[in-house]
Amino acid sequence: MLLELKHIYKNYLQDKIVIPVLKDVNISIDEGEYVAIMGPSGSGKSTLLNILGLIDVQSSGNYYIEGKEVKDLMKNKPNLVRNKLFGFIFQYYTLLKQYTVIENVMLPLTYRKISNKERVEKSILYLKKVGLFHLKDKKINKLSGGQQQRVAIARALVTEPEIILADEPTGNLDQKTGQDIMDLLIEINAAGKTVII
Repeated sequence: MLLELKHIYKNYLQDKIVIPVLKDVNISIDEGEYVAIMGPSGSGKSTLLNILGLIDVQSSGNYYIEGKEVKDLMKNKPNLVRNKLFGFIFQYYTLLKQYTVIENVMLPLTYRKISNKERVEKSILYLKKVGLFHLKDKKINKLSGGQQQRVAIARALVTEPEIILADEPTGNLDQKTGQDIMDLLIEINAAGKTVII
């Protein structure tokens, strides 16, 4: 089992009032699966993805990655664990507007002990995979929404993570561009990556 959540609860405290967001969530996800988490707005989908991606921590319950409890995995260098396992694609892209396309894609590789030349080569490889190599030197603010989301996908893939987490990756895109992004995620999954949307 790649990922396993057992009896996960997540509460937030707001003005001394406990707000329950996740209640007794149990999920098992195998390597190579394509999983969609569905529900109405405010139902805790993003919170669940953040817990899966080690951005947030559950209030109670147990989370296992490849059979190891997350709290044990996270004792030393949690950023390295997160960077190795997960690639993130967000609804609002979270790209740095003052950087070029290739600089944005290279960012997650700063945690890796590789040369700048290797960072550039890997980034070019993934920009080619998403069809944006020709825009590598453009500033992010010069791109369309669909192009920005493709940059975000290249950035998510550049570390060659085991798992891609996509939080409403088509939420800000028109229908045609959104379908292109979904097709790209299906292609990524077909290449062996676990994809959770």
